[in-house]
Amino acid sequence: MTSDLLRLATSEQLQRATAILERAFGNDPLMHFMFPDPIERAKRSPWYYATNLKHSQLFGEVWTTADWSGVAAWLSPAEDHWSFERLQQSGLWQMDEQLGDEATQRFMSVVALPTPATPKPYHYLFMLGVEPSQQGRGIGGRLLAPLLQRADAEGAAIRVDTNDPANVRFYERHGFEIIFQTWVTPQLGQWAFRREVVR
Repeated sequence: MTSDLLRLATSEQLQRATAILERAFGNDPLMHFMFPDPIERAKRSPWYYATNLKHSQLFGEVWTTADWSGVAAWLSPAEDHWSFERLQQSGLWQMDEQLGDEATQRFMSVVALPTPATPKPYHYLFMLGVEPSQQGRGIGGRLLAPLLQRADAEGAAIRVDTNDPANVRFYERHGFEIIFQTWVTPQLGQWAFRREVVR
């Protein structure tokens, strides 16, 4: 890893990273789709980010920059990132209870969209967020670079999904290819990307 990145290990660090993601994804179309009511979104979304970060910490890695300007969370190659046992360990199995039935159903309607399979092994870039005031300064690329290097060294592909059209060019610039895209609603798109090994 590059010297200006910090791997998160403590609950206090994950709490700080959660706050970064709340701000980074403040205008994310998926979150607005899940929680049309801004009050409900502000109340429930912190659990979503915190638990996804915990899942990544348990079964992958979570990194931030030295100045805490962004966060990257990914899952290491595995047969099943989403087994019930793993969901229990991270707490993601409580999604219905914590987010509410309607938000969970909306979320599942998006993640259940059929996408082409990615050959294993592959890393999954779970979340990548940068403080709004720091966006456009190359921080996302700095957070992404070590994963690209590691995947190439391991001979592994990388998968990532986004619901924000503003992210499409970013991933394309870093060697990702769109393997699936659709519009769930006029306001909500879904893009799946894959990056093959670069030798």
